[in-house]
Amino acid sequence: MSPYRDRSLASLRARIRQLERDLAYWKDLAERKIPPTARPAQCKRPTVKQIETIVAGVCGIEDVTEFYGKRRTQPLAFARQLIMHFLSAYKFGPLRQIGEMLGGRKHGAVLEANKVVTACANQNCVQRDWYNACCDQLDALCSPVPRVNIPSGH
Repeated sequence: MSPYRDRSLASLRARIRQLERDLAYWKDLAERKIPPTARPAQCKRPTVKQIETIVAGVCGIEDVTEFYGKRRTQPLAFARQLIMHFLSAYKFGPLRQIGEMLGGRKHGAVLEANKVVTACANQNCVQRDWYNACCDQLDALCSPVPRVNIPSGH
């Protein structure tokens, strides 16, 4: 036998032993019963519908379908920007896809929404209160929202 063949057989045997150990571990794990309280939370991120409902409730928008329309009244436009911000914060896809989900908007609209929400979160205004209320409700619903950093002194 060649030394190369001896090494390949030895590595194959070592791999088989490793697979047998892995199989034994998984069998042991499958036989244990995990109590429901020990399981991790099922919700890692909210759905688009949940984000829309929370933002609509906080901003006073009665019909969620308005987010997909052309109207640009100030409360509706900011609510739409909040949704875009949360969708990009929770990584719902590329900016182009997020814009298309909200009435066929372009990726630049999502970039602008992130800028506007960040600027409003740093000011003392009604929009900051809306942003914080949405973040609090989303935190209670699922994993924490990646929040905008507000500099100290504000």
